[in-house]
Amino acid sequence: MRFGFFDQLPCADADSERQRYQDLIAQIELGDALGFDTVWLGELHFSRAFSILADPLMVLAAAAQRTTRIRLGTAVTLKQSMTLFAREVLPHCR
Repeated sequence: MRFGFFDQLPCADADSERQRYQDLIAQIELGDALGFDTVWLGELHFSRAFSILADPLMVLAAAAQRTTRIRLGTAVTLKQSMTLFAREVLPHCR
């Protein structure tokens, strides 16, 4: 059995965006240390209550620097051009 988690990065009014991003990176690092297999991030715009994560690839790049085994992925990505998306993602695939 494999275990993973998903996050859209909601941000309550009392939280700062900076703190939520730091919390998410820490959560991914902890998941890696605890043996989770995957983490999936969703992209959603213009709704702070649901997500402040406008570019999950940047967060996943930061997480990749800090983790060793957990697999990183996007659950939802809103890109206008699949060619541009492939150009962003393919160089980082292991």
